[in-house]
Amino acid sequence: MERKAIEIAPPYMRGCPFNHASILPDEAPHAAPIKMFLMRIGVDSKMIATGNVSQLAPPPKQQVGLNEAFRVLNHIKAIGFAEPDDRDIVRRRRRDIIVRAYKNQ
Repeated sequence: MERKAIEIAPPYMRGCPFNHASILPDEAPHAAPIKMFLMRIGVDSKMIATGNVSQLAPPPKQQVGLNEAFRVLNHIKAIGFAEPDDRDIVRRRRRDIIVRAYKNQ
Protein backbone atom coordinates (compact mmCIF):
# COMPACT_ATOMS: atom_id res chain seq x y z
CA MET A 1 0.00 0.00 0.00
CA GLU A 2 2.88 2.34 0.71
CA ARG A 3 4.09 1.92 -2.86
CA LYS A 4 0.54 1.91 -4.29
CA ALA A 5 1.54 -1.01 -6.48
CA ILE A 6 0.10 -4.23 -7.76
CA GLU A 7 2.26 -7.18 -6.80
CA ILE A 8 2.37 -10.26 -8.96
CA ALA A 9 3.40 -13.11 -6.68
CA PRO A 10 4.68 -16.49 -7.84
CA PRO A 11 2.39 -19.43 -7.08
CA TYR A 12 5.06 -21.15 -4.99
CA MET A 13 5.44 -18.46 -2.28
CA ARG A 14 5.81 -19.78 1.26
CA GLY A 15 5.14 -18.00 4.54
CA CYS A 16 4.14 -14.79 2.80
CA PRO A 17 0.81 -13.40 4.09
CA PHE A 18 -0.85 -10.69 2.05
CA ASN A 19 -2.06 -7.95 4.39
CA HIS A 20 -4.43 -5.16 3.32
CA ALA A 21 -4.77 -6.85 -0.04
CA SER A 22 -7.14 -8.16 -2.64
CA ILE A 23 -5.87 -11.60 -3.64
CA LEU A 24 -6.98 -12.89 -7.04
CA PRO A 25 -5.67 -16.39 -7.81
CA ASP A 26 -6.84 -16.89 -11.39
CA GLU A 27 -7.55 -20.41 -12.61
CA ALA A 28 -7.67 -21.64 -9.03
CA PRO A 29 -8.87 -25.15 -9.92
CA HIS A 30 -5.34 -25.85 -11.06
CA ALA A 31 -4.02 -25.15 -7.55
CA ALA A 32 -4.14 -28.49 -5.82
CA PRO A 33 -4.40 -28.10 -2.96
CA ILE A 34 -5.77 -24.56 -2.85
CA LYS A 35 -5.05 -24.42 0.88
CA MET A 36 -1.69 -22.77 0.08
CA PHE A 37 -3.50 -19.73 -1.37
CA LEU A 38 -6.02 -19.63 1.45
CA MET A 39 -3.27 -19.61 4.05
CA ARG A 40 -1.89 -16.38 2.52
CA ILE A 41 -4.97 -14.33 3.44
CA GLY A 42 -3.63 -11.78 5.91
CA VAL A 43 -5.02 -8.89 7.95
CA ASP A 44 -7.75 -6.87 6.23
CA SER A 45 -7.58 -8.96 3.04
CA LYS A 46 -10.08 -10.64 0.76
CA MET A 47 -9.65 -13.38 -1.80
CA ILE A 48 -11.59 -14.06 -4.97
CA ALA A 49 -10.51 -17.32 -6.56
CA THR A 50 -11.69 -17.90 -10.11
CA GLY A 51 -11.83 -20.94 -12.28
CA ASN A 52 -14.00 -23.41 -14.12
CA VAL A 53 -13.90 -26.88 -12.59
CA SER A 54 -15.82 -28.31 -15.54
CA GLN A 55 -12.81 -27.74 -17.80
CA LEU A 56 -10.38 -29.90 -15.83
CA ALA A 57 -9.17 -33.43 -16.23
CA PRO A 58 -7.06 -34.01 -13.10
CA PRO A 59 -4.91 -37.10 -12.73
CA PRO A 60 -6.63 -39.98 -10.88
CA LYS A 61 -7.03 -39.39 -7.13
CA GLN A 62 -5.86 -35.77 -7.38
CA GLN A 63 -8.16 -33.28 -5.67
CA VAL A 64 -9.21 -30.25 -7.72
CA GLY A 65 -8.46 -27.08 -5.74
CA LEU A 66 -11.86 -25.35 -5.92
CA ASN A 67 -13.77 -28.60 -5.39
CA GLU A 68 -11.69 -29.28 -2.30
CA ALA A 69 -12.26 -25.75 -0.98
CA PHE A 70 -16.01 -26.05 -1.54
CA ARG A 71 -16.14 -29.39 0.26
CA VAL A 72 -14.16 -28.14 3.26
CA LEU A 73 -15.41 -24.53 3.55
CA ASN A 74 -18.94 -24.60 2.15
CA HIS A 75 -20.61 -24.50 5.59
CA ILE A 76 -18.70 -21.43 6.89
CA LYS A 77 -20.87 -18.30 6.76
CA ALA A 78 -17.95 -15.88 6.26
CA ILE A 79 -16.99 -17.66 3.02
CA GLY A 80 -19.10 -17.56 -0.12
CA PHE A 81 -19.16 -19.49 -3.37
CA ALA A 82 -20.77 -18.45 -6.65
CA GLU A 83 -21.28 -20.78 -9.56
CA PRO A 84 -22.14 -18.96 -12.78
CA ASP A 85 -24.21 -20.75 -15.39
CA ASP A 86 -24.67 -20.36 -19.14
CA ARG A 87 -26.71 -17.16 -18.66
CA ASP A 88 -23.55 -15.50 -17.32
CA ILE A 89 -21.55 -16.05 -20.51
CA VAL A 90 -20.88 -12.70 -22.13
CA ARG A 91 -18.66 -13.79 -24.97
CA ARG A 92 -19.59 -14.44 -28.55
CA ARG A 93 -23.07 -15.60 -29.45
CA ARG A 94 -21.71 -18.69 -31.24
CA ARG A 95 -19.94 -19.80 -28.05
CA ASP A 96 -23.18 -19.36 -26.10
CA ILE A 97 -24.96 -21.64 -28.57
CA ILE A 98 -22.21 -24.28 -28.28
CA VAL A 99 -22.28 -24.24 -24.46
CA ARG A 100 -26.07 -24.61 -24.39
CA ALA A 101 -25.98 -27.44 -26.98
CA TYR A 102 -23.52 -29.44 -24.86
CA LYS A 103 -25.51 -28.73 -21.71
CA ASN A 104 -28.73 -29.96 -23.32
CA GLN A 105 -27.36 -33.15 -24.91
